[in-house]
Amino acid sequence: VLRGAALDSLGAIARETPSIVDPVADAVVACLDADVRVLKARAIQTLGFLEDDQYTDALRDAAATATDEEIATFADETAAFLER
Repeated sequence: VLRGAALDSLGAIARETPSIVDPVADAVVACLDADVRVLKARAIQTLGFLEDDQYTDALRDAAATATDEEIATFADETAAFLER
C-alpha cells in the first residue's frame, strides 16, 4: 500500500516537475520488478511522466519479461513514447 501511494505521489509530481523526481527515479525503476501488477503499472506511468529516454531500456526489459500482456504493452508503449 505504501509503495503504491508513493508512486502515485511521485507520478503526480513528475507530471508537473519531472526534475524533482529524478533523484529517486532508481527506486521507481526498481518497482518494475514488483510482484504486484498495480505497482508495475504505476512505476511505468511515473517513468513516462519523467520524459527521459534513459529509462527506455528498463521499460523494454520490463515489457520483455512481463507475464501480464497489458503490463508488457504499457511498458513497451511508454518506452516508445520516451524515444520520440
